[in-house]
Amino acid sequence: MKSRILTRKLAMGAALGAAVLAAVPLAAFGASEHTNADTILVGSIAGTTGAYGSTGVAMVNGAKLAIADVNAKGGVMGKKLSLESYNDQASATLSSQLYQKLVSHGAVAVLGSGDTGPATAAMAQRLKIPNIGAVDDAGLTIYPKGPSQPPFEYVWSWGLNTFAWGASAAHYAQKHCTALAILHDPSSYGLGAASGAASRVRRAAVARAASVRCPRRVRLGAQAAATRGGGRPSPSGPCRRTSSASGGSCRSR
Repeated sequence: MKSRILTRKLAMGAALGAAVLAAVPLAAFGASEHTNADTILVGSIAGTTGAYGSTGVAMVNGAKLAIADVNAKGGVMGKKLSLESYNDQASATLSSQLYQKLVSHGAVAVLGSGDTGPATAAMAQRLKIPNIGAVDDAGLTIYPKGPSQPPFEYVWSWGLNTFAWGASAAHYAQKHCTALAILHDPSSYGLGAASGAASRVRRAAVARAASVRCPRRVRLGAQAAATRGGGRPSPSGPCRRTSSASGGSCRSR
């Protein structure tokens, strides 16, 4: 267990060090009175309160561990790293403001946000200051036009990748079902997973597949039951079909 934790710390530290090395030349103009000749500032944005606050706290603690590890090995380019962290309260508006604040303080890169990745990714592109770490969904947040189109140049994530999730689910369905209905919400997670699944289905030429988009707060249980029982995705209530299907059912063989 200890060796696994050590391996993770080393990997995190190496990744952070590499990212900062790449970011320093890009952000050299960002130095201000908040930085000095002996340190390199790294920013952190994470939702440390609310429903997913424990995840944000873990992200900040992980950043502290990584920076301590990098500094213990001599830092980056002969300088020590320092961390400035803020709670975005899962607010995209606040997250964008905090990103600009960190850049004005001289941050060469910003970690997160795990809750508001699309907002921080957009700010990274606009300000040309790298956004790294667990940047929300690593699918649409980095590839806003889909996995077949170029990604954002200033966003790197080693977090979740819903394109891969969706593709994996579709791969399972191809083996065990006669048809596939994709039920998803309109968040970057839902849309990313739906995109990954649809891409896999298209490559495999699966004719009996459909995508159904539902609002965030709708209960998907009844919709899923209706879809499985009817053999054809039939949106009900606030849900809407976003692609068509023909026949089949999604019962395990």
